[in-house]
Amino acid sequence: MGEATPGCRRSPTGRTPNREGVVYYLRDGRVRGALLWNVWEQMDAARRLIAEPGPFRPENLKGRLPA
Repeated sequence: MGEATPGCRRSPTGRTPNREGVVYYLRDGRVRGALLWNVWEQMDAARRLIAEPGPFRPENLKGRLPA
């Protein structure tokens, strides 16, 4: 959801590689989009995170949306 374009920096997190996780898309210190891989219950939380002004860094996002 949100913006997931090649110009965004990607920051993957997750506990089960290739099965479950979150990929954050960042640009200019903001989360612009999120790919939720088998973590449907995090949809609303991802929308709220995308709406936040930040600033965010990849290392600060780990665990922000539990996967």
